[in-house]
Amino acid sequence: MNHGVFGVTNLNEDKSEFSPDSTASRIDCQLTLQPVDEDRRAMLGPSARPT
Repeated sequence: MNHGVFGVTNLNEDKSEFSPDSTASRIDCQLTLQPVDEDRRAMLGPSARPT
């Protein structure tokens, strides 16, 4: 199911937890999205078309 094309306008990382081998085991973040209008979607090409 596709609900449209969105662009990331803001990403804030709040907290990260790492395993002993330094791989991320948890990352808490806030993500802000904005819908991409038809004109901008056309500029992005076929990869931005909803399926």
